[in-house]
Amino acid sequence: MLGTDEASETPLRRARLDGLGARVSVVGAERVVEVFLAHADSAAVLVLRRSYETGDAGPLLAGRRVAGVSIGALAAGAVVTESAARSASRAVRLGTRRLSRTEAMASRGSWHDLPRALIAGDLAALAAELIALPPRPVRARVEAELVRVIPVAEVRSVSYAPGAQRLDAVIADAAGVTAVVSASHAACAPGRLDSMAAALRGELRYVAGSVRRAGGGVVIDPIGFALADSVVVPDLAPADRGTDPDDAPVLSMDPLGLALDEAAALLAELAHGGLQHAPATVPGRLRTASGRLRQVGLRRVGETVEALAERLGPDPGDDAAEAWVDAYLRVNLAADMR
Repeated sequence: MLGTDEASETPLRRARLDGLGARVSVVGAERVVEVFLAHADSAAVLVLRRSYETGDAGPLLAGRRVAGVSIGALAAGAVVTESAARSASRAVRLGTRRLSRTEAMASRGSWHDLPRALIAGDLAALAAELIALPPRPVRARVEAELVRVIPVAEVRSVSYAPGAQRLDAVIADAAGVTAVVSASHAACAPGRLDSMAAALRGELRYVAGSVRRAGGGVVIDPIGFALADSVVVPDLAPADRGTDPDDAPVLSMDPLGLALDEAAALLAELAHGGLQHAPATVPGRLRTASGRLRQVGLRRVGETVEALAERLGPDPGDDAAEAWVDAYLRVNLAADMR
């Protein structure tokens, strides 16, 4: 996908990397920490990934060390290293040789010095960029492809949805165009929502995160916030209940998104359990999901979901597997472009 002329790994020699935040997730019995680092020379966001067989959550994982520097310092600091190497997919590795030093300095959140390619100061232009992207399956497989730094001119509202355990905030750029910053609670990152709420109520200057389109607007999954003189990394912060959001949550009125989410969740459930072990209720649920997709105008997508339901049975063969792939691609492409 990247071409035969692309080097598999490139040493960065002496490089400065600016921490934009981190994401903590659970994969099986492991905790996976992804640290996002902006590399000015290549105008790209690189990802440092570490896996730990532990039950520790984000605040304890922040103290783990990589090349002599804590993960917390890497995620929220300015890193100068002589031992970094980046892969073609924009993953970065820090060496541990004695003669190659890695140091992290406290960051004051001066993200305005980052390359223009990484700063999305115009949310309308960012939305147009997302619309113009080719479908995800045919794009180059690079890490942190859609991580951007968004300047915040105004925080218009902050709301919490108790049922979904999700915190949403509406922010605006200098032209008044809005986007939604949205994060959900996770046990592996107990301070995610508390620290996010505190940052949104503070002297917020920038938010860094992965951007996507949903419901006709831009949605940001935050990994870090730059305040007046510091950087906050929600996934590494301890739980510390602060001021409750005082705005009412916005009720979801996106039937298209709900229909796609339902179908995607059902297809993921099938893949997790296996087609041969699908419960007897699954074909009926697939037909119901197909009907909802047709109702919102996604006729062809609904047909592929119903075709999968017709091929399930006591001994599904290759036809069922191909039908699942067809339905999965159509549902996810429609969700990616909505």
